[in-house]
Amino acid sequence: LPGDLVFHHIGLACRDMARDRRDHEFLGYRAEGPEFTDPTQRIRGLFMTLGPMRVELLEPLDETSPLHAYL
Repeated sequence: LPGDLVFHHIGLACRDMARDRRDHEFLGYRAEGPEFTDPTQRIRGLFMTLGPMRVELLEPLDETSPLHAYL
């Protein structure tokens, strides 16, 4: 990547974060920390890692979440 940019993670929109978490754990991913809520973005999230790979599972908090556009 040019300059000082470093790849951090891929965000994955989920309808059911608990199910997607189990699927990622089956593949070897582990939670990097606790689940979190972002009321500004209207999402619930969780970072998971597998070696150098990091994904962020993202689930809408409610029907007003802009994440629905990706689902």
